[in-house]
Amino acid sequence: MPEEIKPVEKKAYRWPAYSKNIKQFEIWTVEWRNNPNDVKHAVIVQGNALNEASPMTFLVCPLSKYYPHIRHWFLRQYIDLQDKGRYTILVDNITTISAEALLDRIDLLKLEEQQRLRRNISLILGFTI
Repeated sequence: MPEEIKPVEKKAYRWPAYSKNIKQFEIWTVEWRNNPNDVKHAVIVQGNALNEASPMTFLVCPLSKYYPHIRHWFLRQYIDLQDKGRYTILVDNITTISAEALLDRIDLLKLEEQQRLRRNISLILGFTI
């Protein structure tokens, strides 16, 4: 007999209930889709001018475990996180997350990685940021 699946209670976030200083190109641990059982990493791609306005949501690119076999180099960017291993930035999966879903700041992209991510996002969106 299959094991009974229990529904996950999602959080109801309120604004503004955070006091974090969030900057572009920082890597954060995130509660993905308001599910406390689904914790992932993401890099903030939203500009600092908007970040300083205490927004309810942030534009991010999610990270996944390192997977080197990809044809289109600008869709994925490989990085090394301190003490966490190699990861892939999913550049073509830009999405928004709630500000309260940001749990912990892990790292900051190196300048070279920031420039590469900015270029790759520009290629995907068709304009320069």
